Amino acid sequence: MSAVATAPAWALTPAVLSAPGWTVAVRRGRTGAVRVSTTPRHLLVDVADEAGTTWSTQALLDADGWVRVDAPASPPGVLGTDVGLRRLPDLPGSGDAVLAPGDVLLLLSADAIDALTAREGSRAWTDQLVQESRRPRFDPARVLDRLLGRDNPGSGVLVVRTAV
Repeated sequence: MSAVATAPAWALTPAVLSAPGWTVAVRRGRTGAVRVSTTPRHLLVDVADEAGTTWSTQALLDADGWVRVDAPASPPGVLGTDVGLRRLPDLPGSGDAVLAPGDVLLLLSADAIDALTAREGSRAWTDQLVQESRRPRFDPARVLDRLLGRDNPGSGVLVVRTAV
């Protein structure tokens, strides 16, 4: 695998990366770690509270839209589709889905979720994600920046399924 993202240890302004079938906004917070790598067909995203931790949320994304999220003891991903939001996986462990163009997958460190929920409440930020992701000129970096804000120390990744 080759590295796709190179950024300082923490960067509050999200970086935007592209891979076949995907656009990815990455934000490395002061307390989190994000790793994004790619193969010719896959994108691997790893979000954790600290670099080198054994507990992280990982997503393997295939160019055809298939995604597998592994979250055995870490926050699950949030999958946004035309029918709404759901956790992926539903329970600790692994879960698969096939994303259509325009669908989004949000992966956040536990620190990011804690700060976001304290500021907004859990319902408010998920509603904001749904509204933003369905806009015709959806900008994942701007949405991730607005969701996390400047005072959130955590890390996050917002993945958007694009047409291949």
